[in-house]
Amino acid sequence: MAAVPTEDTRSPASVAVMMMAAGLVAAGCCAMGANMAHAEPSTVHRVDMLLRNSREELEASYEILDEIIGEGGYCVVHKGLDRKTGEPVAIKVLSKKDTSAREFWTEVDVLKTAGNHANIMKLRDVFETTEYWYIVQELASDGELFDHLIANGAYSEQQASEAIRDLCQALYYLHRKGIVHGDIKPENILLHEGRMCLVDFGVSFRMGERFYKDSQLTGTVAYSAPESLVHPGLNPLQPQQPRLGPKADMFALGVVLYILLCGSHPFDTYNNLTDDEIRQRIIKGKFRRSCRAWQSISPSARDLIEKLLETDPKKRLGSKEALRHPWLMKNAKLSTKPMPDSAELLENFQRGRRRLRASILGALLLEGLEDDEADKPVRSGKKLDSAWGLSSSVEALNEKTRALLATLDVFDRDHKGFITKTDLERVGQLLGRRHSEAELNEMLVGSTGDPEQKAASVESIDYENVKMAISTLRSASYEPGEAIIREGHSTGHHVYLLLDGEVEVSCKNPIAQQSEASASKESPQSQSTKGKGEKPNEAVVTEEDYSIILKRLQKGSSFGEVELLRPDGRLHPRIATYRCAPGPDAAACKVLQLVADDFLNVSGMYSTINDRVEASARHHTQQQLIKCVEASKGSVKKRTFEPGEFVYREGESCDSFFILLDGEVEVLKQHEKVVVEELRTGAYFPLGVSGQTKRCKMVTRHSSVRCKTPVQVIEIGGETFRSFLHSHNFMAAYFSAEVKRREQQRLDKLEQAQ
Repeated sequence: MAAVPTEDTRSPASVAVMMMAAGLVAAGCCAMGANMAHAEPSTVHRVDMLLRNSREELEASYEILDEIIGEGGYCVVHKGLDRKTGEPVAIKVLSKKDTSAREFWTEVDVLKTAGNHANIMKLRDVFETTEYWYIVQELASDGELFDHLIANGAYSEQQASEAIRDLCQALYYLHRKGIVHGDIKPENILLHEGRMCLVDFGVSFRMGERFYKDSQLTGTVAYSAPESLVHPGLNPLQPQQPRLGPKADMFALGVVLYILLCGSHPFDTYNNLTDDEIRQRIIKGKFRRSCRAWQSISPSARDLIEKLLETDPKKRLGSKEALRHPWLMKNAKLSTKPMPDSAELLENFQRGRRRLRASILGALLLEGLEDDEADKPVRSGKKLDSAWGLSSSVEALNEKTRALLATLDVFDRDHKGFITKTDLERVGQLLGRRHSEAELNEMLVGSTGDPEQKAASVESIDYENVKMAISTLRSASYEPGEAIIREGHSTGHHVYLLLDGEVEVSCKNPIAQQSEASASKESPQSQSTKGKGEKPNEAVVTEEDYSIILKRLQKGSSFGEVELLRPDGRLHPRIATYRCAPGPDAAACKVLQLVADDFLNVSGMYSTINDRVEASARHHTQQQLIKCVEASKGSVKKRTFEPGEFVYREGESCDSFFILLDGEVEVLKQHEKVVVEELRTGAYFPLGVSGQTKRCKMVTRHSSVRCKTPVQVIEIGGETFRSFLHSHNFMAAYFSAEVKRREQQRLDKLEQAQ
């Protein structure tokens, strides 16, 4: 059921670059991603109508689909449709809690001016409600630059020159208008109808209208110019640095050009440096010139890159000068052959690093996904004791890697001090995958940090090389009572591994809130006191009154993975709150943070992890259901059965839902002649209860359930169960997907029996 990707087997060029870019992107701003681009000019206006009508006008003009096509720290981008034309659009939704009116209207103002150029996306509409800002743009027809690169193979110098010329012309237009884009990077370069388009002006500004002495720079470090990284706003010891201007965009363009031609980032070739390390390299101007790919490109291309990556903005080429460079001239005679095999080498290298990283994280998560919370501290303690007791500086590399290196005894059982190919093969099987010889060789090369290394020369992996493979993981610390994940939030979908402390898991009870709302509408007391001058007793109801404590997680546990299952193909808001457990003697919580892509890579590669994710999700959803029903005093019974007894039989009256707490049962059809399903602890039945309505209601059972062992079940009234699903979109989608899958399996069994 889990919607997890399989391994990436796309063609050479910049698959590695896509991964590298994802690892380097700062998480602050919401990029519109590969789905925004050019549109014909349209009327753009600031909405001055009553705020309560703005949402209505938005929905009258556009259909907002559930599909999320991009998200970041402060916004979500939905796919939408123009109701008049049927054209697909992107609708960027920004919360007013996180985005000021000045920031929003600055972005809109820049977009109105910028959108007059063919290589810059255009704006369609702007809306405002009491809680959100909305920016509507059209979807790009041809996706991201690097998607195109992957689909069509490596770029030749001729193709790269045409692409960079398009972008340089767009920047020349912006800079003449006094606008700095501020976040040029691969994700913000799209193709639309055969031409390059710049997107995402979320951090753009007009010259003279932004004062960095009072604010943090918000661009992406890996594409930032040196002058922005040493600006007084960030480094008060260097107050005389030049002000950020159009030349910063040109530096970022130089980084993009290097990636196009060499297949890697100039300041982080192997995608293993922290932001601070990349920052220092950029400031010093140290980019890689010794690789085979750099040596293979033309002298003219190297000259342009050198002049764009110049650390001194006064000496760096501007957009006007760059357009006059011989390599960007339309009549330039450039090679039409794709770059040599360095791109393929780099792809194999990055794929090996991805597999190595996945195997390390898989070993780390293996016990974190166990259901038995009571026994976990003992087992995890034996393996991870050396990882605990981190200092207050949780972002330090050695502290993060200590937690990971402590798991390496899973690989290095003999404590040799290094990992062999045999070790990798054994752990792969433990995680549910039999790696091929080629895959194991790629993992060995991936550990070295050098894509040009020969597999035959690498016999083992040193622990120091493992550090490089996982050094981009983030860690964080939370005080007792502080929320790590908040129920209802739809951004920042990370998976967490608890290094120290305890985490309390809670959720709001939708059934209780629904009951309270119904009671308040129908309360006879409120009717009887009306007009009599008597004020009824009033109680202030807070969120805490509806909150239910589900469980406490111990160190070694993982959490946050349930929503990544995407049961209906979309990413749902968080279904529970996870906070560092409060209390007078409570300790701070320290966690490792895995981005969603990392986690999905692990679960997509290793069946054992994927199975445990599904089991963990099943356990969580059932626990949340039971606790909510019990707290709202709904219909819940615990029942026991002996082997051979029937929980119910085909044809009996019905309307209840069962969760199997212990034991095994079999589901029979065709007058109890065919076994269509065998269920164990944690499973639920029947399948039809969740889909019933008042008009369409099952009256009799369509199958029989017989106990194979001593069985204990929880029985929940059908109306109560459906009330819960009605109030919880994720749970409804989760159970619906499970029902469809299991119904198909039952049909297959029936067909086989005929």
